[in-house]
Amino acid sequence: RIAALMNNIATLNQHQGYLELALESQLEALRIHQELNMPFDLALDYGNLGTIYLDMKEVTKSEEYFKKSLELAQKLNYSQMIWYCQTGLGRILLEQGKREESLTYFKQAIDILEGLRERLTSAEMKRGFFENKLLAYDLTIEVLWDLGRFEEAFNYSERARARSFLDILGGAILKVKDKDKEMFNKLQDLEIRITSLQEKERQERSKPTEQQNTAYLEELQKIQKKLQQTYFQVKEDLDHYSPEVASLVTINPLTLNKIRRILDKEIILLDYYITGDRILVWVVEQEGIKTKEINIKDINLNQKVDEARKAFTATEEDYEYQKICKELYQILFAQIKPLIGNKTTIGIIPHLSLFYLPFQALMTEEGKFLVDHYNLFYIPSASVYSYCLGKNRGNQESYLGFGNPSFEGTDLPSLPLSAEEVKIAAQNFIYNDVFTGKEATETKFKEICSNFDVIHFSTHGLANDQRPLYSMICLAKDEKNDGEVRAYEVFSLDLKANLVALGACETGLGKLSEAEGLIGLVRSFLYAGTPTVIASLWSVYDRPTMELFVKFFEYWKQKGMSKVEALGRAQRELAQEYGLPVTWSGFILIGDYR
Repeated sequence: RIAALMNNIATLNQHQGYLELALESQLEALRIHQELNMPFDLALDYGNLGTIYLDMKEVTKSEEYFKKSLELAQKLNYSQMIWYCQTGLGRILLEQGKREESLTYFKQAIDILEGLRERLTSAEMKRGFFENKLLAYDLTIEVLWDLGRFEEAFNYSERARARSFLDILGGAILKVKDKDKEMFNKLQDLEIRITSLQEKERQERSKPTEQQNTAYLEELQKIQKKLQQTYFQVKEDLDHYSPEVASLVTINPLTLNKIRRILDKEIILLDYYITGDRILVWVVEQEGIKTKEINIKDINLNQKVDEARKAFTATEEDYEYQKICKELYQILFAQIKPLIGNKTTIGIIPHLSLFYLPFQALMTEEGKFLVDHYNLFYIPSASVYSYCLGKNRGNQESYLGFGNPSFEGTDLPSLPLSAEEVKIAAQNFIYNDVFTGKEATETKFKEICSNFDVIHFSTHGLANDQRPLYSMICLAKDEKNDGEVRAYEVFSLDLKANLVALGACETGLGKLSEAEGLIGLVRSFLYAGTPTVIASLWSVYDRPTMELFVKFFEYWKQKGMSKVEALGRAQRELAQEYGLPVTWSGFILIGDYR
């Protein structure tokens, strides 16, 4: 207990910059663990000391402790510490200017991370292992970029987003569509069994060496090896069967060359990746890629994005939103514009805080919004975009709408105009079904959702930033269901809808993660079968929302525009009518733009 306390004190002091105090506490923890002969804790202590000494710029001592930790971790098959130390040793080489050599360590760390199924212990969680996982990716991407290996850097950025998505799922036992269950469940079952064996091995190896049961350890390793062989075969089969289903449990994103082959000639992707004091941008099109590095050394980007969101959601006519809109245009787009050419349909792949920013509200020097010049759509990653394209069957004949459900027994306010919204939108479709009030139940939605080409929710949506899979759409409750359609439930639905419109409050704001970002309900609906989701980034007033969707459905369904053209035109008209970004810029189109 004293050693654990010393570890916690060391971590706290290190995070606050009190490195001498951190070192003192960590050395005391090491002394206790040496006396008790606790090998796993010793490996953790050595690794922590390596990090503290690296922060103190004492490279020789840092390297010594990282190597001690790595040697012990490899003997113990302690994967968490192996990648942690490899990342640390790579950082040392990078500080010494040995970029190529550092890549070897970073890539080895990533290879281990991508095969990792173990849960973190409380000590590892406190040490920030979860956040540090993505450091290996960030440093790899930066080094490859600096070496001019832009395509390889892009491929690692896709892997980083995929790794982060798995971390956000957090090892949850997802219920998937019936047709995917057999293979998916088989892989998850193998993962559970392998993880259980790893934990048993870990517990045995945590004993003093003389007390360890060698025969037992050999048997555990033998069974693990056999299960892992089966696991890799099933994984290979799953990758072949459905890369999207595989993405829920493994990391196997598309490469840049494959992504370029699926792009239509008229579109361009802007892939933003924030790392350190710069933003790396890949401009990807069918013909090839271009790159741009944006220096943000003297810019607090998170603060700027937060300021912009406050400006975009302001309701006062005299609120000065134009200044921040122009600033962010200069930072994020002005330098990229010359690389875009004459293309007007742009797919944004945001990163970190950029997931919270509607690019369409950025403003040129001439005072024009970006939406006045371009039709913009969003994708969580290029690989996810490829999954979306394969689902679009061009179907748009039938419509299912839920508006102003009964919120009896809750604190949620009524949305009277939302009922009118879905009734008007439904008139664009030959076949339609609309449910309002007490009839707009979760039960009804689940019963019939698979039968419609368009699903439109005009109701409250509640984002859960701490547990994105618990984000929800609010419908009426009945004796069968509680009225809360949660993201983890949506994963099990089998939708044929060409579009899901979430005309609700803050439905787009899933967890702002290190690489994957927009989770929430959006990602669950994309997996469930729809190629396109329209979601809101903040609470939008019901009258402008009604006007936006009425215009959107008219342009998409009646006038034959693509989804992104229809939304862009509707937003331009509302911008002219209302001006303030709060009324029109909060809705973004995610997935297939067609």
